[in-house]
Amino acid sequence: MKKILKLSLILVFLLSLLPLAVFADFFEGTPSPFLDPRFGTLINFDDQPTGNVVDEFDYVHLGVASIKNIEEGWPLWYRDDGPQSPPNYVGTGPGGERGTDSPLGWDGTILIELIHPTNQIGIGIANSKGGPEEIMALASDFTVVERIETELGPNDRYFVLTSSNWDIKYLKIYGDFFAIDDLQFNSKVLDIKPGTDKNKINLKSRGKVKVALLTTSYFDAFEVDPASVIFAGADPLTWLMDDVDLDGDVDILFSFKIQDLDDLNASSTEASIVGEISGDPFEFTDSVTIKN
Repeated sequence: MKKILKLSLILVFLLSLLPLAVFADFFEGTPSPFLDPRFGTLINFDDQPTGNVVDEFDYVHLGVASIKNIEEGWPLWYRDDGPQSPPNYVGTGPGGERGTDSPLGWDGTILIELIHPTNQIGIGIANSKGGPEEIMALASDFTVVERIETELGPNDRYFVLTSSNWDIKYLKIYGDFFAIDDLQFNSKVLDIKPGTDKNKINLKSRGKVKVALLTTSYFDAFEVDPASVIFAGADPLTWLMDDVDLDGDVDILFSFKIQDLDDLNASSTEASIVGEISGDPFEFTDSVTIKN
């Protein structure tokens, strides 16, 4: 009996070391002009005139670290007059031909990198005549979070990829004779321990932990009332307005005493921050790893 109990305790301990399950999925929405769902940050590529080349860093200010065609031979891609979300969709054009399937050009492998990982990202695929497109949501280490192979067809379509974790860092689209439009993604506002991914907190430490609220297209950190902010049960020790994520926006960086994080314990997997912005309450959550 003692041996069985001991083995059971060991099994429970080993299971506790396993990472939480991450659930990923995708669904099909409705493309423009009746775009649905509508969420987060929207980039419809209509900010510049038709015919302009899409520069790799055109949308850093909106949370996109880079956006480019990674196939050799036709590195430039541009805005073209298209029926999906007019006036522009984007692709490699007639010169983007790799010699497979349809010989009409517009082939490519488009890689979109976000500044901060997201839990949901959407993309429109226009006029897929050459072959089915492969759409992949990738984590920061390029492991596949979710994958879609679209059906061959001439119609415009819209796809949304989701993850139960904020681990979608890249969106990769491979195809033959296609264009993209209406990139959407949720922007992360709360960043615990900026610059790190694992957010490890040692509750025995007598030090401090830094926590940032990041400005996004729908959240202006400059308007936050710092005195109203509480993180995991703790009041802030200090706060500083700064461009934490180096995207050109003003963010706010707090420090909290670890011994004051009363809402966290050895089994905690996430932490929340609450406060007021322009008089309205807000609450955001991020994952944490408690270090023993």
